[in-house]
Amino acid sequence: NYAHELAWKNFARNKRSYRTTTVSLALSILLFVSAGSFSEYLFGSYRDAVEISSYDVSVHLSGEDPASVQAIRERMRQAEGTAEIYHLYYMYVQFVIAPEDMTEERKAQERLGKDPQQATGFLNFLQDDIFAELLDHYGLDAQTYQEAGEPRAVVFCTTTNELEESYPVLAGSCDSLTCSLDAVEGEDVLWELPVGDLVEQPLAPQEASARCLYLRGTGNMNCLTLVYPESCMETLFATRNGDVQLWNGFAGETYYLAADHAAAAAELEQLAGADVYVQDVAAEEEQYRMVRLMIRVFCDGFLALLSLIAAANVFHTISTNLHARKRELAVLRSLGMTPRELAGMLNFECILYGCRGLLLGLFLSLLGTLLMYFMSHERSLAGYYVPLRYPLLAAVFVFLLVYAAMCYGRWRVKKERLLDAIRQ
Repeated sequence: NYAHELAWKNFARNKRSYRTTTVSLALSILLFVSAGSFSEYLFGSYRDAVEISSYDVSVHLSGEDPASVQAIRERMRQAEGTAEIYHLYYMYVQFVIAPEDMTEERKAQERLGKDPQQATGFLNFLQDDIFAELLDHYGLDAQTYQEAGEPRAVVFCTTTNELEESYPVLAGSCDSLTCSLDAVEGEDVLWELPVGDLVEQPLAPQEASARCLYLRGTGNMNCLTLVYPESCMETLFATRNGDVQLWNGFAGETYYLAADHAAAAAELEQLAGADVYVQDVAAEEEQYRMVRLMIRVFCDGFLALLSLIAAANVFHTISTNLHARKRELAVLRSLGMTPRELAGMLNFECILYGCRGLLLGLFLSLLGTLLMYFMSHERSLAGYYVPLRYPLLAAVFVFLLVYAAMCYGRWRVKKERLLDAIRQ
């Protein structure tokens, strides 16, 4: 109808005012969506950087041999109010890989200036029941690892280089590995280790067993991970030359649940003595939650402040433009335009303002959120995304805000006397 035609003509006649209002709306949407996305990226990057643990206290043990580490663990069992949920023994070694046991991908590492025959590694000794779950997960024959007198390891032989390229180290024909142990005096000690299956799949301990919290060597560069059942540890170390004093120490990690984590950490530290590091994980997570709350409060407060500024800007722009047209609107009323028709014309203008400002604002917001993402979240494992609630909220509030500004301007115009408005 003619009210809508008048609205179109107004846009054509007042292009500067129309463009100013549209750009003002678009910039307000950009400000709101970009600030909201920035808070999500900032909060998300901090959340991704910290893992919530399934235990309260962890203890790192170290000693000269397995017996000394086991003795420390036995003493710590006297701690009251604690429940041990997982433990792991391990040893750091250097492997010497025979050329016939290497894959072609391993031999190609000479291009990076590395000796393909040298590799670091960890011997992990896992609880027998969890070791059985790991074998089942990877489809390995348990009989291979139950032969008396010859402990064998599951070898996870896929690793990465400095270029983050993943490749298998050992060929399928490899049935033993030689590790070099650092002697305190004299020549290094060579230790021959029989191996079982070579697994080229990435090692994911908690996928294999929910109770397997951690394995040494997982994700390390140029590193082999060997996993044995704990029951064969004594038999395996009996095959090593025990008369030579070594720099290679033996270590273990134990994880506990505790009703009072602070008291449990203090008691465990007292019972264990030297060569032990006790970590109160629950206390660190409480601190993390406080920091996370502070980040959320800061982000939400920052977003609310920017939203109020943007809303005030849009409201002021539209109501001022409408007040500047009071003479035009008074003339239309004097020519017989009813209040309903006047409201219809202004509501149509409201829809046009909202749609065009929203389209331009959302396009600019995509660019703005992309910039915010690279500023705060580029190292996260999550890819680029736009939090949908902010564009949706922007769309709803744009139309509500424009409509409220139109209603306020119309109310101001109605208060003016027709003759006074026309004379002005």
